[in-house]
Amino acid sequence: MENYDSIIENSVEKEQPQHQRLTTEEWAAKKQEERARLYDMAADMADKVFSDPQQLKSYLGVQARLGKASVNNALLAAAQKPEAGYLLSYEDWQERGRSVKRGEKAIMQLVSNGEYERQDGSTGVSMDAKKVFDVSQTYGKPVGQRAILSMPFKSKLKALTTNTPVPVRLSDHVPQNAMYDTQEREIRVARGLNGNALIYCKVYFGMTEQDEATLFAQQFGVSAPLSAGAKLRALIFAGDPGAVAFEEANHSLGIRLDYDQERGQNRLGCIRTAYDAYVKIGAERYKEAMGILKSVWNGTPDSFRMENVLGITRFVDLYHDEYNPHRLVTQLRHVDPLTIYREGRAAGFNFVGYKKYLFQVLRIYNGCSKVRALPLKF
Repeated sequence: MENYDSIIENSVEKEQPQHQRLTTEEWAAKKQEERARLYDMAADMADKVFSDPQQLKSYLGVQARLGKASVNNALLAAAQKPEAGYLLSYEDWQERGRSVKRGEKAIMQLVSNGEYERQDGSTGVSMDAKKVFDVSQTYGKPVGQRAILSMPFKSKLKALTTNTPVPVRLSDHVPQNAMYDTQEREIRVARGLNGNALIYCKVYFGMTEQDEATLFAQQFGVSAPLSAGAKLRALIFAGDPGAVAFEEANHSLGIRLDYDQERGQNRLGCIRTAYDAYVKIGAERYKEAMGILKSVWNGTPDSFRMENVLGITRFVDLYHDEYNPHRLVTQLRHVDPLTIYREGRAAGFNFVGYKKYLFQVLRIYNGCSKVRALPLKF
């Protein structure tokens, strides 16, 4: 018997062909606004996840149930429907013999829409907003349940070694039961291992969520080293006093730590450089330096480059009792935020490390004045 549910369920949210009534520019602007809203939603959810243990637990549950969903899409699902477990579009549910219940609100996700070439020649991935629905929002033919816990060990192992990002090979020359070869980019497993010996790991018991976050921050990797942002985020969740104070110092200036390197207004991406500077020169001088940096270029993405953070924080620390903050702001406003980076790189071997960027700040501060010029002290 033919199913006519789709004809009468006109209250369900479906993608309407509005682009037929919009100009190309209006359609592009509308899509850009949708994507920006979803990226902001994911970012806000990420902040909640790493500040609230219950939100973290909810997110991990969603990520586990959705399987191969990207981090962004798992965050979006957790924000919109924390109990989500199986997401498909309206049309895909129809193909599986299920219909979306009347009045259900769609869950927004980000899906790839192909690759494109950026102005610098690199390849980017275009993303589109897409409406999907969880299985709990549908009715119809039964949905097959995932049989994971009841799977035999061999079936689980086969699933783990199917469609892996790197090859998994048996080897007669493995110092441990299994290892990742960084040169050949493959996982090597010793021949003849039984199931119990295949994976060797250290197990921790009785840990709080804060203990787990601290352990995560202390880990190290070979194929995928822990990023500075991920480490600091974990330390903040764990309540590390130094990390928490560093975040609060930036927040007091209206600066947001850019853990995911999304680049935006008042977002600080060079987290490791900034944190090292905070530890070295202290909270007060760090806030003084970063406050100056922000006020000079109004918190634009280029202003928070590593070179600017290095140069200005070291300058404020070295010349703290000699320089005039108002003059530093005025002089820096005369140059582009990329000047310190470009001129520092062009300095060659005359200065090494942070000194090449510190020298640029000193040069800009002094300008043509001989009366207000500060001496070279490094």
